[in-house]
Amino acid sequence: MYREILVPVDNSEHSDWAVERAIEVCRRSGGRLTGNHVYAARLHDVRFRQLETGLPARFQTPEEIKRQRKIHDKLIEKGLQLISDSFLDQVEKRCAEAGVTMTRQLLEGINFEELVREANQGLGSLPSLIGFDPNIPDKYDGGSNGRSDVKLGDD
Repeated sequence: MYREILVPVDNSEHSDWAVERAIEVCRRSGGRLTGNHVYAARLHDVRFRQLETGLPARFQTPEEIKRQRKIHDKLIEKGLQLISDSFLDQVEKRCAEAGVTMTRQLLEGINFEELVREANQGLGSLPSLIGFDPNIPDKYDGGSNGRSDVKLGDD
């Protein structure tokens, strides 16, 4: 049977359903669950740079822009990590209640790219992409970047 199930979590109803199914399978098979959340700090950095031209004049000096970027990057990265950790805290609690071992995993990047990369690296893991509904990709992070054609393959 499966030794590990990779479950992407985002605090949605689909994600909660996928976590429950993965816990059931792990409990029956003695496997472990890897709770995964991908956040996009770099996306926020790009957007912040696009908006810099709208900053008041006193923030437009090269030194001040550099300082503001550093502050912004730290705030966004730390904030997204805290949010991601809170998603995984809920999964960890449910796994503990069910007696299922859980590994926490935070990744930075574009969600579908990082999930496919991670799933393709695993040995004996079942990627639990059952939490993704391709009929409503606009409801996922990235909106039009949501994809329903992602396939696990050799490349």
